[in-house]
Amino acid sequence: MKFYILPSNENLRQKYISDEFVAQKSGTITGRFYKVLLQRDQAAFWNTFTIATLICIGQCLLLGSIAFFSWCLYLCFRDNFVTSLHKLYFSHNVYYTINAIDDKGIDNP
Repeated sequence: MKFYILPSNENLRQKYISDEFVAQKSGTITGRFYKVLLQRDQAAFWNTFTIATLICIGQCLLLGSIAFFSWCLYLCFRDNFVTSLHKLYFSHNVYYTINAIDDKGIDNP
């Protein structure tokens, strides 16, 4: 049996919460840009631009890591599910019983 090291549910929950936090922060950036542009403050504009860029990069990294770990969980679940089905099918002569004993049974298992 294969064992995979996966993030716990708590880690995924923290990633989703941090993703929501970063999404909320990125939603308020537009208002900051309007405010700074109307004040015509160049230093504040570049400060806001730097913060917005860092928030966007952080949001991209969070979304990418959430998608990657979700895909890893899906693959591990699928592997474990298929392996357990194969073990059940080939244990206790189930395969032989389905295929060889009954001619009136399943045509193509």
